[in-house]
Amino acid sequence: MKHMGFVLALSLALLVCMISLGAASDEPSVIISGPTLTAAISQSNVCEGENIWVDGTAAGQDVVYIWVCQKGPCTTNEYGAVICVISAETEAFCRIYEASVTYDEFSQLLPVDGTGTYTVFVLSKGRDGTSSAVDKYAPYCFPYGTGCSKLISLLEDEATKAGSDDLYKVLTYTVMECSSVSKQYVVAATASRVDADTVRVSYMGGSDANQLSSMSISLSGAGTGGNCGGATGSLGNTVGGTTTIDCNGATATDRIHVIATAKFYDGSTQVILETDLESTYTATPTLTPTQTATPTLTPTPTPTPTPVPTLKSLTVSIEPKTATVKPGETINYTITADWSPETWSGVIDASIKVEAFGFAKEYQHSFDTTGATPPFEHTIPLTLPENVPPSTYKAILSASAEGITSSSETALTASMPGFEAILAIVGLLVVGYFMRRG
Repeated sequence: MKHMGFVLALSLALLVCMISLGAASDEPSVIISGPTLTAAISQSNVCEGENIWVDGTAAGQDVVYIWVCQKGPCTTNEYGAVICVISAETEAFCRIYEASVTYDEFSQLLPVDGTGTYTVFVLSKGRDGTSSAVDKYAPYCFPYGTGCSKLISLLEDEATKAGSDDLYKVLTYTVMECSSVSKQYVVAATASRVDADTVRVSYMGGSDANQLSSMSISLSGAGTGGNCGGATGSLGNTVGGTTTIDCNGATATDRIHVIATAKFYDGSTQVILETDLESTYTATPTLTPTQTATPTLTPTPTPTPTPVPTLKSLTVSIEPKTATVKPGETINYTITADWSPETWSGVIDASIKVEAFGFAKEYQHSFDTTGATPPFEHTIPLTLPENVPPSTYKAILSASAEGITSSSETALTASMPGFEAILAIVGLLVVGYFMRRG
């Protein structure tokens, strides 16, 4: 029995040494960064006749492939099934682009061929430089009789199937029929004097904050000793952003006239602040969140904005709960998200962190729930690095939207090729040893 215990202990020690050879080495290591892909639409809504772009990065690539399609007219048959028809007219709503990548960045002008919601599928080939999705669906938009949603599903199937290391993003934008009458946007700015000759302007946001592109500011009306009439400044579209403008030569008794003009993504402009700053001012540069000026330009009554549902709760779960994958292979996890109220829609940012014994790798993914109703399922492909040590890892899913976070866990076992054979050989050695002893 003492010999048996010694042999078993020795065998286990040998196995541990074989598995952790690389980890204990003092040799310098070379980390090779794999391909990455990011993509974003310049704006979520666009008027007919305007331009909209998809921009992003694709490290290590010369070109990215972009499919853009729109669902054709849909009807409901006598059995209650929804049928979307692809006709010669709606066929034009499917386009394919090969966007060149320069210094890891790309930009592509997107079609605005009519009102409706467009779906954009951006794909970057993986490290192996091949893609069955490109081979099958890049020569033409989609097979006859296949709608937009089916095309996106086919592309996702090819990009996530076993052996594929393609990277992709699915985005949407909406083309609207905009009135020729200029819309009065609901945004606001404030102005205050920091000292005698310095003015601070702050952007406070509003219900139409996501439509503002930039803001220009001009100052006038200073005393005879100043040159404030030529002072200008600008401000971006970040809510809470501030800028200061010098009105050189103005004294504490001079009145400064401030005009802030906002420019919106539809190309229109609107004066959102016009006020006179009196001689009194607060020297401490503290931003007062209360608007101190009332805009004087009111050309038309401001329409009541449609209330946007606010996310109250978010829960996520991940399947399968257990899985065994070899290093370098891909597993598709199904993420189920539930939220309230059901009418909420937006982007959910998700990450899956795989960790154990000091090893950790995080996979980022985002998906848009616009038009979906909970519970909503989404597939996230996860490829284990080829050099990951065999072990059982904890895969932690974390998802967040509008400041609400939810998480779920699963177990992922990384099996080393030939690991079972090593155990079998050790077992045979042990048996042989005792047979010779007998």
